[in-house]
Amino acid sequence: MPTINTNVLVLDDEVVEETFYDPLTGFPNKSIFAEHLGCSFERRRQHEDYLFAVLYLDLDQFKSLSDRHGEEISDQILAEIAVRIKHCLRSEDKVARVGQDEFTILLGDIKDFSDAARIAERIQKSLENPLKVDDRDYMISVSIGIAISEKGQDDPEDLIQKAEIAKNRAKSQGKARQEVFNSGVQAGSNGLIRLESALWRALEREDFRVYYQPILSLETGRIIGAEALVRWHHPDRGLLSPSDFISLAEETGLIIPINEWVLRTACIQSKEWQLPNRPPVHVAVNFTARQFQQPDLPELIRKVLRETDTHPQALELEITESTAIKNINNSVRLLKELRSMGLRISIDDFGTGYSSMSYLKSFPVNTLKIDQSFVRDIGRGDNDVTLIKTIISMAHTLKLNVIAEGVETEDQLAFLLSHHCDRIQGFLFSKPVPAEDFTRLIKKEHKLSPEILKRAKESWRKKFLGELLLESGFIDSEKLSRALKEKKACNEKLGQVLMRFGYVNEDVLIEFLAKQRGFEGVNLFKREIDKRVANLIPRDVAEKYKVLPIGFKTEGGIKKLVVAMANPSDLGAIDTLVFITGHAIEPVFAREEQFTWIIRYFY
Repeated sequence: MPTINTNVLVLDDEVVEETFYDPLTGFPNKSIFAEHLGCSFERRRQHEDYLFAVLYLDLDQFKSLSDRHGEEISDQILAEIAVRIKHCLRSEDKVARVGQDEFTILLGDIKDFSDAARIAERIQKSLENPLKVDDRDYMISVSIGIAISEKGQDDPEDLIQKAEIAKNRAKSQGKARQEVFNSGVQAGSNGLIRLESALWRALEREDFRVYYQPILSLETGRIIGAEALVRWHHPDRGLLSPSDFISLAEETGLIIPINEWVLRTACIQSKEWQLPNRPPVHVAVNFTARQFQQPDLPELIRKVLRETDTHPQALELEITESTAIKNINNSVRLLKELRSMGLRISIDDFGTGYSSMSYLKSFPVNTLKIDQSFVRDIGRGDNDVTLIKTIISMAHTLKLNVIAEGVETEDQLAFLLSHHCDRIQGFLFSKPVPAEDFTRLIKKEHKLSPEILKRAKESWRKKFLGELLLESGFIDSEKLSRALKEKKACNEKLGQVLMRFGYVNEDVLIEFLAKQRGFEGVNLFKREIDKRVANLIPRDVAEKYKVLPIGFKTEGGIKKLVVAMANPSDLGAIDTLVFITGHAIEPVFAREEQFTWIIRYFY
């Protein structure tokens, strides 16, 4: 009689147990569950009326609990949850552990979806009582997706995937919810179903990346901030831009956890960029319409700021113009609350919405961002150029900063410089880059090169001043044309020719601009030509006496400072200016009403 080696049989059982069963919960794994599910499909083929369902369970915020309390505590909690789940099931039901905090359940021989919903509710109620570990209570909830078998369906993996999608939608609506998969709203194709599931897996595995596009001050040319832009590092398709997945994320509610992840990541990263003896760098994070409508948005932001130890001034929230005007009263209330927290607020894609001009003054915001579609057409048509100038002027009147997006050429930069745009971002300086590359840009104090700034300023200084002189009506085009032809410098753009002429006497030009064009000319000359007098007269003195410096002229061997004044006969003011500047003063008249808007360009 042959001898049976019982040790080998025991060893085989142990191998089976380790390979196919979870040692913590005692539940089988995906492979065993797939076999059970396959048997249900086979039974369905033999008995057409046989109905079954898959539940997909995901413990809410279990990862953060595990991170806070450690693996030993979280394992004990999981073991207790497994016991409660088991008590909620019938003897014929099959359960498996398929992830750290995820389970699948096969409910066989059900009458309709309400049977599955009742069992799901039973499981959720079982977790309403605290879980006691080491004399301490822990609360945990579960989100559940339900997928019911259908006629013509013969793919077990497809049914699990549908249950997972329903679970994802349940989680996107909040904690402790259940959702039944609806084939009528499955986005129309299996490809999109797989994409949605892949989005959730990407979030769980942290396959998303945050790229940062520098925002530069046009006053200094330096980096003062960054816009955080999410990318998906897809295992098969590589790095995907938001256009490839954000609309689906918005539709399914996934945008909410994705946005929270981006917010948290950007806050953590921004702390690295607050370097000693360096100006602070703020990070702008986009919030979609769906996120902006969440009633707990302020509390979420407070929580993230607190947990990441981030100063509110380091964070800027971006919402689109269309989002802001969707519900004016609600937007104003929410924006005021966010501003009261010390956050910066910017309106993105400004100029693309409707009725925005009349509502803008109601919004407590810091910044307007000009949509790149307008910037792209600078130099191609008058409409967008006029709109950009209007936006900048309006924003400055409301004491708001202006950022131009999508700046790619020196001509665009030149136009924005000449019209006093405060900040820019775009490929001219840098595309969006990973955090480590952005860090290097800051540490190396990378900025717009002086050569680019000089070329841009010179280009538009010539064009803008020339056009201004012609449009003013104080120059006779025909006489100027003849004069320029004689000098062999003619051009259809007579204004540009005048500046390219290059040897107009500076004293004559000062006098012409001040006397003929009033403050427009004074401002233009001051801004574009003469930087030597910028700080000679303090702002409080300029405002008190309605006076602005223009430039120097020499007369009879005496160097004089030419100033524009609302009242050139005010001898007391002139004496004060002589004392402050240390120069002889020659006043020229300029209208008082122009001081209000022109002073900001000097200071």
